[in-house]
Amino acid sequence: MIMSIGAFRRQGKQLRLRLAQQQAIARLGELALTDIAGQELLNEACRSVAIELHTDFSGVLGLVPGGTEVLLQAGVGWPAEHIGVLRFPADPDWFPLMGEGPIIMGDASSETRFEVSPILWTLGLTSCMATSIGSEGEMYGVLCVHTREQRDFSDHDVTFLDTVAHILASALRRRAAELASDSAYRVLQAVIEGADDDVFVKDIEGRFIVLNARAAKALGRSQEDVIGRTAHDVLPQAAADLVAEAHSRAVARGTVETSELHVPFEDETRVYLTTIGPYFATDGTPLGTFGFARDVTTHNARIGELARSEESLRLAQEGARTGTWDVDLLAGVTMWSDGLRAIYGLGPDVPAGFDQFLELVHRDDRELVVQFVSEAYAHGVPFEFECRIIRPDGELRWIMARASVRSNDAGTPARVLGVAVDITERKLAEEDLLRRDETLRLAQVAGHLGAWDWDLEAGTLTWTEGMYAIYGLDPASFSVAPDDVGDFTHPDDNAALAAEIVRVLGSGEPHFECAFRALRPSGETRWLVNRGTVLRGADGVPQRMIGVTLDETERMRSQDERDQLETRLLQAEKLEAVGQLAGGVAHDFNNLLVAMRGFGELALGNLARGEAGAEANIEAVLVAADRAATLTRQLLAFGRRQVLDPQVLDLNDVVRETAELLGRLIGDNVELVTGLGDEPVIVKADRGQLEQVVMNLAVNARDAMPGGGTLTIRVARANPERTFALLSVTDDGAGIDSATAAHIFEPFFTTKGEEGTGLGLATVHGIVAQSGGQIVVESAAGAGTTFKVYLPLCADDRVEEAAAPDAVVPEGSEAILLVEDDPAVRMIVATMLSAHGYTIVSAADGEEAVRCFEAAEHPFGLVVSDLNLRGVDGQETISRIRKLEPSTKVLYMSGYTDDPIIRGGGLGDRTSFIPKPFSGDALATRVRELLDGVRAA
Repeated sequence: MIMSIGAFRRQGKQLRLRLAQQQAIARLGELALTDIAGQELLNEACRSVAIELHTDFSGVLGLVPGGTEVLLQAGVGWPAEHIGVLRFPADPDWFPLMGEGPIIMGDASSETRFEVSPILWTLGLTSCMATSIGSEGEMYGVLCVHTREQRDFSDHDVTFLDTVAHILASALRRRAAELASDSAYRVLQAVIEGADDDVFVKDIEGRFIVLNARAAKALGRSQEDVIGRTAHDVLPQAAADLVAEAHSRAVARGTVETSELHVPFEDETRVYLTTIGPYFATDGTPLGTFGFARDVTTHNARIGELARSEESLRLAQEGARTGTWDVDLLAGVTMWSDGLRAIYGLGPDVPAGFDQFLELVHRDDRELVVQFVSEAYAHGVPFEFECRIIRPDGELRWIMARASVRSNDAGTPARVLGVAVDITERKLAEEDLLRRDETLRLAQVAGHLGAWDWDLEAGTLTWTEGMYAIYGLDPASFSVAPDDVGDFTHPDDNAALAAEIVRVLGSGEPHFECAFRALRPSGETRWLVNRGTVLRGADGVPQRMIGVTLDETERMRSQDERDQLETRLLQAEKLEAVGQLAGGVAHDFNNLLVAMRGFGELALGNLARGEAGAEANIEAVLVAADRAATLTRQLLAFGRRQVLDPQVLDLNDVVRETAELLGRLIGDNVELVTGLGDEPVIVKADRGQLEQVVMNLAVNARDAMPGGGTLTIRVARANPERTFALLSVTDDGAGIDSATAAHIFEPFFTTKGEEGTGLGLATVHGIVAQSGGQIVVESAAGAGTTFKVYLPLCADDRVEEAAAPDAVVPEGSEAILLVEDDPAVRMIVATMLSAHGYTIVSAADGEEAVRCFEAAEHPFGLVVSDLNLRGVDGQETISRIRKLEPSTKVLYMSGYTDDPIIRGGGLGDRTSFIPKPFSGDALATRVRELLDGVRAA
């Protein structure tokens, strides 16, 4: 029969598809035998079945513990956010069908065997094929493919999908077995290394294959040096012969042997009590021996030869608190080691057997023991259990029993080898620990204290009962999670608490502490303090945070009384500081008043006599007045009351420009070094005040180096978050001791004797504080000094340019209402303004000013008012005037103000401020700017 070309091509296509599927199966089989990660293998399987079966979707649905859901562990075609997240109900009608083979669904709309998941409808899936990964009893999940178009899957397609599922099941089974084997090995290794005796295991040829570090140390060698060698390789000849003979005897007899081993060393012979027994393959073939050894030399030296041998064996068994048994099930013979009899409290005259042991078992534990032993004897399975025994002397002891069962060639259990360990001390320790835990729990509740453990990797949070009590929660009905804490934190503190946690975790700091308020479900607010320790891995990544929470509510409630006491103490300290400040101010101002009055009298005398020199004396009066104004500004800066004119500045520019003047100021014997930032360091501050800070700190540094030295000024961004600017001034002078540093920013404190006023650093402190910053000093005697000024960085990077001074003082002709309660000041200000062309109407107080404003025939172009008037103050006066005319322009003047609006520069439109004292030209310039709308304060 001749095949048509079309049929031939179709057959060739099918062969190619089958070949590609076989190649994909071979590739997956090879991957499954490698150490590829489980998730990668699942991803590759999904990719292969989607490609080879030409489907829109493929996926592995893993069984979730509990068996009620399956999780989309891997897939192709699914939305990325579904992988590892999407769960399906484990349909009870679906899984029984899996036992009959792969499930094929040709058309989802007509499926009646089980309910189709709504997710599949959402994705537009029509046809499906699924098969189980694993068989009944070891089901790992489901491998499935889906198509949007209706599809009939062939037998080859079914075979391919089923084969891939078998490969995945085999790989998962192998990984589970490897994990179990590794776990068992680690447990055995821990037991051997933790034993009090020297423990060793040999192969049938007598070569060491396992020994603990204690045994290697006894041989004077490392574990690596002993493994693979015989006793003759590591022991003296006589001792090696004894060990080899014991090994051969244990193999030949098939029983556990106990004997003494005399090991000759260079200066003495030491005696070891050894217990050696054989171990067997499942068919009963001996594979080698295991043994325990204990040094009994000291004990044997105290008693006679025979007594020493017997007593050492007994003490070895009791000290190890272990014993072994060997049951020949076919012969009905049971053998107990002396160590086991010591645990049971039975002498050698009591026959060994299960019935005799069962008589010792506590009646509440007998059913459990019978169940384990019966199942082991009947089915040949190992067992392990813990139980209580009551020895003949009435003492209750806890034992842990482990045993393995050996079967004969016919598969019938023939022999049981076991070991018992006296764990009474451990159980007593556990009970003591439980009592301690209960004591700790009660102490935490009584002390309003709780402990917590946050596993950052697992994303779990564990609370003690004390924590639940603090938060007013019931641990029986509420299981806490990390995300829940924010629900019980006061809204005003939530962001700060979260930010502090993020900061500590990212900073590398080992400790965490934060105070915050918590809200109980009842609505009650509690004051809490969290203290914790961050545990990090070798790479520095945080893994856990463990700590305690203290309920400080009661302490906070009693804080008011302590606050009142502290307030009274602060008031007393302030009174003392005010007295010191008043004395210093009086001294300096009296000196200035003497100078002004003296030069004024000299000038009057010159004028009265028609002599020359009056002008020079008047100039001296003005110089003294300027010095008084400077002292006032320093006092205001110290008190944080100076009115600022903040501008957006680059701190680099301020230091660069000020440095040009410092070269002449600090002298030739001091080298000035500046280190400016590589990028703009933008702050918002008063330029003149910043220049004064730099000048004062530089002069202070110069005075600290009378013999010359290096003065370094640096500008940088301070902290890692880059939220603060840093200005540092460093000298290499004699340094400052801790006693002096504690008072260095106090007013009138100076170490310069009569040459210092004590206001320089106090002024710097006031300017920095008023600018929203901080200043710290770092110094030690003989190690130089560094002053660090921290200022908030400004987000606005548009630096303001300083306006060029006008060459000519502007004049005007407007009418101005002047309000000043000091007659002398009122007269001089009126004269100043009149000299520049203005028409002046004066008022001595606020009431008179309002009347003058109401009675004026023509509107005033401006009101100039002192801010601190007697009676109705300046702001209230202007408020009344602006009720009459809201558009009135106002220029405030004052030598002192604590008004936050003026100190913050927020006067608004049509309002400005000029600080006293001022010159006539400065006043005229400010008036003109305000009238012309050039300057809006």
